[in-house]
Amino acid sequence: MSLSTESNEEILFFLEELYVSKCKDTLEKPMREEFLRFNSRLKSKVTGPSCVMRNQHFGVSASNTLSKYFRNRDDLIKLDLYCNSVKDQGFHVLSHFVQLNKNIKVFNIGCNDLTDKSAPQILGLIESNHVTSIQLGVLGKPIHPNNITPLTLFVISDILQKPNCLKSLGLSGSSFEKIPAPHVPFAEVSLAKIIKENKQLLHLAINRCGFDNERFLSFISDGLKNNSTLKRLSISGNNLQPDVGVKIAEYLNEPVMNTSEHAYPRLFYIDMSNNCFNSEVAVLLSSALSTHHCLGYLDLSMNIIEDEGALAIANSLSTNTSLVELHLSDCKLSQKSGVMIAKALLTNCTLISVNLSKNKLGDETALAFSETLKKNSSMTNLNLASISMTSNGGIQLSMAADFCESLVSIDMSDNFFSEETGRIMEKIYKKNKNILKINVSGTQINHFSYQALNEICARNMAIIKKEEKRPLRSKFLKLKFIKTELDIKNRILRELSDKTRQLQLQIDEINSEIRVNQNDEDSTKNILTKNIVEREQFIELEKHEFKEKKQKLETMLSEQKAKKESLKSLLESQQRSTADTRIKIEEKKAILQKTIDDFEHERQLRNKEIEVLSKAADELFELSNNPEELSRFDELPQFITIEDSRSDFDLKSVGENSNGSKKKTSKRRKSKK
Repeated sequence: MSLSTESNEEILFFLEELYVSKCKDTLEKPMREEFLRFNSRLKSKVTGPSCVMRNQHFGVSASNTLSKYFRNRDDLIKLDLYCNSVKDQGFHVLSHFVQLNKNIKVFNIGCNDLTDKSAPQILGLIESNHVTSIQLGVLGKPIHPNNITPLTLFVISDILQKPNCLKSLGLSGSSFEKIPAPHVPFAEVSLAKIIKENKQLLHLAINRCGFDNERFLSFISDGLKNNSTLKRLSISGNNLQPDVGVKIAEYLNEPVMNTSEHAYPRLFYIDMSNNCFNSEVAVLLSSALSTHHCLGYLDLSMNIIEDEGALAIANSLSTNTSLVELHLSDCKLSQKSGVMIAKALLTNCTLISVNLSKNKLGDETALAFSETLKKNSSMTNLNLASISMTSNGGIQLSMAADFCESLVSIDMSDNFFSEETGRIMEKIYKKNKNILKINVSGTQINHFSYQALNEICARNMAIIKKEEKRPLRSKFLKLKFIKTELDIKNRILRELSDKTRQLQLQIDEINSEIRVNQNDEDSTKNILTKNIVEREQFIELEKHEFKEKKQKLETMLSEQKAKKESLKSLLESQQRSTADTRIKIEEKKAILQKTIDDFEHERQLRNKEIEVLSKAADELFELSNNPEELSRFDELPQFITIEDSRSDFDLKSVGENSNGSKKKTSKRRKSKK
């Protein structure tokens, strides 16, 4: 549909401003001829839902111009600025406008010389929750590649673990081999967390990122084996060892952890090219192709899988019904492998694109594929470039291509074709109405034959376009009918506009009433505000009084604490005094006890003496009562002593004395007791 004059003028003005901004970025002088070329090149790329402006040397100034023009474009869905020189400052401007424009779903900013300083902007794009695809990596030749390190991946890993709209993330060519800061984990650790928790991400491209083999094994075991939603995985050019390939093959063969029963990986696309994988990896992958029909794209190019791995894959193709594209370029294959793959395609109608280039397959493989093309009705792309094929094999393939109506592209470049082979191919392909691309460069076919083959492809393309234009006429007639209907609807719309104006008048009346009510509400609000202020002042006063009471209580508490301490010290001194008194009492008790013991001992001795004296007195008393017995004694007993002054000795008096002494003795005993 042609643009209106106003739209053309607007686009022209935008492209002119964009060209001037580009000249500022590149320090070039604006020239009219260059602007005309710039305009013709980009005029068709800035309209519609997709804007693709690659390799235009855009910088900060151009980023500002693009941001102003596309800010309010509600039809823009895809913005592709791959391979420019936007840098961190320009990306800051672009990311801001992309976050504001909620219709943009796809944003390609790869190869723009970005660094880790752009990590917050990348985080903002993901958090905006409307961008589904972000491309930050390298897609082809690395010109101005982004210098993204594990720091950026660590910053965005937290948000990627949460539910979001991002479904495709391209990080190819990032500098993940660099050792991160002490607080930043390795890139493999962050990727494992993302893959383990994220259930929305469908496409992850991490080609040529310089991964460590051991850490990548942990990425597979900790992250990939817990994910069943990823559909596309690209790990090309990372110099990974066979044990990594074995782990991936096991991941494809085993059920995924923490999922429902019989849940297998949903990987449809896997690019494992340009690594160090061997035939063991290919054999395990062939087992996955035979058992679980989910993989649709497999690229093992530039790996040394040899005939053992290729034959295993060929055997699996006879039963596989999911694989659509197979790439085994430069895999050290021989004629045996090429023939087996060709024979497998006799029964396989799912595989439509095969790439066996840069292998020494020879004419036998070419002849086998010619037989396959005569019976296969699904093959669309066949790449047999640089396989040491001669003119015989090329001619047979060309003749067989006429039988396969689905074949649109065949690559036989860098083979041993003679000049005569080119003329024969002209005649063969002249009858073919389906072929759209024939590549025979790098052979001895002359320029005229090469040009003739290209013209045949252009003719077929023109026929297809012409056939595609036929239904456009019927669409044009339908559009005219729709235009008539639109005129009728426009008339109805005008009537509705009149009614809308009447309704607008009613709305204005209602708005006036609303304003009156608003004024009443404002007055009420002012009264309430005044009451609130007074209440706050009262609360503030109470707060002040409470603070004073609190200070008084704290003072009293401190005094009570001081009294408590003094009483405590007094109690301790009294306790010490009491303890000393108890010690003295114990000492006195000990002395008294000793005195009592001594007294008791002395009493016992005196009692013994009294007993002896009492016994003697009793004996003497008995003697005094018996004079006869007394006369027998020549002398007095030893215990009786007679004083010299006493001349007369009266036994009776002795007896009496003895009795008196006895009585005194008894009295003494009583007194002692």
